Amino acid sequence: MTVSDFALQLKTETKKSHSAAENTKFVGAFLRGVVSKESYKQLVANFYFIYSAMEEEMERLKDHPVVGKMYFEVLNRTNALERDLRYYYGPMWRSL
Repeated sequence: MTVSDFALQLKTETKKSHSAAENTKFVGAFLRGVVSKESYKQLVANFYFIYSAMEEEMERLKDHPVVGKMYFEVLNRTNALERDLRYYYGPMWRSL
């Protein structure tokens, strides 16, 4: 399975969940580009904890016969989220 095959399958399988999320007040505002800076900062922080835990487990299981087929390092977001957190919260963001 390639990254694009996996991405397409993931998009297809999560379409219903994404549609439901898009109908929430926050996500609707986010998609229109009208969320507050504070709300966005909190979203980035929340994503950081989700993605770092998920990516840590994917790395640990990358040789697993089933999970390993879904592991694509190029999809990791933790480093980008860390950069965003440094931007929004400063260099000491981990101690907040």
